[in-house]
Amino acid sequence: MSLKNYAQLKDKMSNNIIVDSSVFEVSEMVACNYPLITRKVRFIECKAVPESEEDKCFNEYYNKHLQSVVHLERPFEDAGEAVIQFCVNTDGSVKVLSCRGTTEYARKETILAVQKLPKFIPAQHRGRPIPSYFQSRIIFKFR
Repeated sequence: MSLKNYAQLKDKMSNNIIVDSSVFEVSEMVACNYPLITRKVRFIECKAVPESEEDKCFNEYYNKHLQSVVHLERPFEDAGEAVIQFCVNTDGSVKVLSCRGTTEYARKETILAVQKLPKFIPAQHRGRPIPSYFQSRIIFKFR
């Protein structure tokens, strides 16, 4: 799946995630996968969760991870936002594909946070692991 398909799938597959944090919010998360995917990417902590709750569990742990690794001690002028595209590989590892930010600080913090994501249980198609692609928009707010 090419990166240009993200824009086409964004409206169909968008989850709006609002993080209750004084530092940043994840305003949207888009998953771009094969249409016949049988199992979605999961955090290990979400392994035993029923399929109907997988998205909620994924979003919860994604937000918790970002809150635990992003420590902002910068002045207000460094606030900004970033859009990152990343892939969860067939072995569960994460690879950053691209990141654009309104400030260099927001871009770097977003890349570092995603690179520190724990290993995932990869998505599956007909019982075989497949790569899964995501796009996330993170807004840094200083209060």
